[in-house]
Amino acid sequence: MTDELDTAIEEPKTEDVVKPERIFKQAEVDKMIAERVRREKEQAKKLVEEHSSEKLSLETTIKSYEEQIEKFLSPQLEDIPDEFKPLISKLTVLEKIEWLASRNKTAKRTIPSTPKRSEVEQKPNPQNKTRRFI
Repeated sequence: MTDELDTAIEEPKTEDVVKPERIFKQAEVDKMIAERVRREKEQAKKLVEEHSSEKLSLETTIKSYEEQIEKFLSPQLEDIPDEFKPLISKLTVLEKIEWLASRNKTAKRTIPSTPKRSEVEQKPNPQNKTRRFI
């Protein structure tokens, strides 16, 4: 019977033993959180600096492109009636391009001029004359 008791009561294996978790004090938790917040702020600050310099670079590029496009558009905008010029000046570059494109489409729909008489019709032809009989 002692053998049965010995087999029934086995010592727990080291794998089955749960180690007690470490308990942190509030001061330690506060210190860990403060360190984490500091690192995140530093990382965010670096990202802001990188993106702001990239944004500035892109803005200057866009501005130079807009200036070049304005130079290209200025001759096309000169033949606009004076009453439209204040309105057109308030448009963005893209809106000006769109307006000019739509204006060119409508300008192509004009009525064609009266055709000139051909040279054949201008020369008198004795055979084509109508004769009057009295």
